[in-house]
Amino acid sequence: MKKTKWLTMGTVSTLALTAGTIAPLAQAEPNDPTPNPSVVVEKTTEAPGKTVEAVAPTVEAPAQTVEDTASQEGQLVLEPMIPNTYKAELTLKGDVNILGLTWTEPKELGEDAFKAEYRIEKGGNWGEWEAFELDTESPEGTQATPGTEPVLVTDATRAQVRVTLKDGQELPKNLKILTFDNTDKPKTRGRSRRATFENSTNLSNGVFPLIHSRDEWKPEARYYDWDPVEYGKVKGVIIHHTASSNDYTAAQVPDVIRGIYRFHAHGRHWGDIGYNVLVDKYGNAWQGRNGDVTKLPQGAHAYGANMQTFGISVIGNYDKQAPRPEVLRTVAQIAGWKLTQNNLDPHGKMVLTGTLRGYKTPLTTDVISGHRQVGATDCPGDAFFAKLPEVRNLAAQYQNNLKNGVAPWINTGHTLGDYIRKNPKLDPKFMVVADPDIYQAWVEAKGAQGAWGAPVGGLDRSGMRLTQRFTNGVAERQSRGTVVFTFNEELNKRPSLPKPPVSPKPSPKPDPNTSVVRGIRISGPIRDKWLALGGERAAVGSPIAPQRSSAGGVLQSFDRWDIFYKSGAGAHFVNRGGAIRAEWARHGLEKGKFGYPLSDERRVRNGVWNQDFEGGTIFFANGRTVALYGPIRDRWLSLGGAKSSAGIPVGSQVSSNGGVYQYFDRWDIYSKAGIGTHFVNHRGAIRAEWARNGLEKGKYGYPISDEKRESYGWSQDFEGGTIRIKR
Repeated sequence: MKKTKWLTMGTVSTLALTAGTIAPLAQAEPNDPTPNPSVVVEKTTEAPGKTVEAVAPTVEAPAQTVEDTASQEGQLVLEPMIPNTYKAELTLKGDVNILGLTWTEPKELGEDAFKAEYRIEKGGNWGEWEAFELDTESPEGTQATPGTEPVLVTDATRAQVRVTLKDGQELPKNLKILTFDNTDKPKTRGRSRRATFENSTNLSNGVFPLIHSRDEWKPEARYYDWDPVEYGKVKGVIIHHTASSNDYTAAQVPDVIRGIYRFHAHGRHWGDIGYNVLVDKYGNAWQGRNGDVTKLPQGAHAYGANMQTFGISVIGNYDKQAPRPEVLRTVAQIAGWKLTQNNLDPHGKMVLTGTLRGYKTPLTTDVISGHRQVGATDCPGDAFFAKLPEVRNLAAQYQNNLKNGVAPWINTGHTLGDYIRKNPKLDPKFMVVADPDIYQAWVEAKGAQGAWGAPVGGLDRSGMRLTQRFTNGVAERQSRGTVVFTFNEELNKRPSLPKPPVSPKPSPKPDPNTSVVRGIRISGPIRDKWLALGGERAAVGSPIAPQRSSAGGVLQSFDRWDIFYKSGAGAHFVNRGGAIRAEWARHGLEKGKFGYPLSDERRVRNGVWNQDFEGGTIFFANGRTVALYGPIRDRWLSLGGAKSSAGIPVGSQVSSNGGVYQYFDRWDIYSKAGIGTHFVNHRGAIRAEWARNGLEKGKYGYPISDEKRESYGWSQDFEGGTIRIKR
């Protein structure tokens, strides 16, 4: 067990600091600033780089010390020369640190928001104070934590944080300083999905940008909490900057993204990194949010618009410094690609609905918008925002190339060989031209529709010469960027160039009983059910995982529904995001007492849905779920189910006095071992008399018969006697 030691001062209640990466400060001298009385200082023996949150208990005691006598690292103290200001100092480890603040209240920030700043020490010199960008974004429908944008700090030794309040203002509730460093780089892959390079078949001409996968920055599984991935519909693209330092190297980028992921997923409780794609200052693109980037995995980049827009964030601060041309080009290519998928014009407008921070809806804005156009923020910085017209123009040019069959050159740091190795079954039309000079010459030759044809081979570099094979010949980039194209029939005259490829053997005929979507096989009864539901264009969507066996059957997950099959039970779908599935999960899914589904989810009447399982039926009505199982369910079915006089269940089963009962619309059903299962008309006179005598807990006990019609009226037998009602 990890041991945590505390240094408490006065009454400790509101502020918790994380100190997994924090080294101790010297013990405060008598003339040091007075400690804030509502502060706790934590020192932990967790491994370096791991950030641990802890909230202190309330303690009323004089100042005291424990074994770690100098454990004031990160303590906020009252600045004596600056009114209403609190400051903390932290030691930084590693060459990459992510620094940020979180709090629980207030949830919304208005004009009276507090001010939070930081400064960095490098080489013994302190830099200027810089403002944190306060942020309350979150994925819609989640209980996320307000905080700042994460700040990137590279090659620094110490940091200071200060919080300035207005007169009469209190510190934010549960204010925390979080730091994440790169001293604990993952040695194995974290929870990661490949960057969906192979998912290009739904694109115009099969062309798409190269994007580094999550595998390459290694997100740790212990911080990930965003399953299942939900998908929205793209109306446009939102451009961001991370509002952090531009002072990082290409080698540090994976650590930077992983630090932002830790802050978003763990510190802000978003469950994953917020952006769909990130672009570094060198123009390399990286998959951010988990899911299929050829679609719209719900992000956490623009509150209220996360299910309507694709979020691209450039790593750095672009308030005063404009992004490099290669950055603008990559951002534009990803935006143009995403908009081409959805038949949207980069110069067009989109209408956002729902709830946006700082704007009334419906909001009409640019299809390619800056974050400030849909939320109360300065993002993506003034210098970057001024470049958005250029981004739109480049995206439109790129989109036009896509529509004319011209593939892109993307400066991502990938070689074409890397790309092909990740995609061994690529059709030639999915190749890219990976050199800018060859690309430009190919475009001038009318791309894949022109004399060169499509790219069909990788780059081959020899000294200053670079070659790439196309359908009809070889392009050669010579010194000073000159490009010469040699057609296949002339290659024998130039033995140094690659020869035409040998025609490959024909591929085996596909199995007519198997479908392959996104590289995932769908077969057997699950495929039959999937096709019957309408396939990938229907609500069920496309597969996101292979079939797997469980509890005597098989199942497969799709975008929105899961399909389960078991011999004797058939193949049926379950709405993965629905209330019925949530109740089923509470009972153990297919491995629990309900077992496999026996029907699809179906509408019983207006506002009422149910689904049958091997071990019971689950209802959703009036905003709640009710499980029906065992002898009571058997008796209900014998009466005629939902169409009977009993109606549908309105409450869960209740154990009482040695038996169980459950309320329905009009009748109640009671069951007890040895006496059977019987209904009671809860609107009838017999039930009223039984209730006056204590129901099943009274002298009559449980019913041992149903209500019976007699010559004189009605009767019903109970353990303790018979109740008769005359007309």
